[in-house]
Amino acid sequence: MSAFTLINSLEKLELEFKSNGIDYTSPGFYDSEVFLQKEQENRDYLCHYASYVNNVAYTQEYLRKAEREIPFIAELLFRELVKDGRLGACIDASSVLSRILELEGFWNYTVKGSLTIKFDPNLGITTKHFWAADLVENPDIKAAHVWVVAPPFKVVDITVSRQPYQYKEQDYIPNYVCTTAGAECEINEIDLISPDYSRLLTRQGVLGNKLRHIKRGFDEFTSNFKPLLIEFSSVSLKYVQIGISAPDLPLEQITALNLSGKLGVEFYKDVIRPELFKLRAQ
Repeated sequence: MSAFTLINSLEKLELEFKSNGIDYTSPGFYDSEVFLQKEQENRDYLCHYASYVNNVAYTQEYLRKAEREIPFIAELLFRELVKDGRLGACIDASSVLSRILELEGFWNYTVKGSLTIKFDPNLGITTKHFWAADLVENPDIKAAHVWVVAPPFKVVDITVSRQPYQYKEQDYIPNYVCTTAGAECEINEIDLISPDYSRLLTRQGVLGNKLRHIKRGFDEFTSNFKPLLIEFSSVSLKYVQIGISAPDLPLEQITALNLSGKLGVEFYKDVIRPELFKLRAQ
């Protein structure tokens, strides 16, 4: 990653944070002033936070709670998205979900990347691509899709079905994804780069492996944050990570997601907290 090497050992990560005076004991510690300063020095530093989340030795008690409550929270937020009718809210919805999970003590991070949706050939539906590099949608090479990783869940995607599909794709795509499953898979050029963008790169003299043009340190990043293939009965979803992200604002200041007249913090206080209280009382 050009002057940045990702640390993927828990012991070394803790040493890194300690040596820089970063308190790493609570979810969301990337908000600390010291951490933000490190990010200013190297924009890839947030990858250390994601690596830490992936390497924490979670207790069985934590995992049992996470397995019960994270899907519960995700479904509540998904239902509100459906009720509101908003489409294409992956960035805003994932940011709100991430902050809510942090407030409930669940480690997580948000991911920027591409999504390839492949349907059973018998359905006659063309493969749907959310390309990171697309002359129409993403001329500057940015995330085509955003989701959350919250161990033990490898993908928490509450907007996968809430996109502006044109055909019958939505009939076969799951409402939302919250899974501990998923197989590591290869990354193909078509997963990240649209044919038009690929031809543009060729005209500009970019030959051979065009994937490395997508991200600085692409090979190192994807060897640590691997693509996942998730299979369903009539459709497969390939999630390719190309960057780690984090909400810029605390939940109470996020106003980009307004569902049926409620901001994220209002929905959290009025709906999620009371419903979690009921769940925990069972």
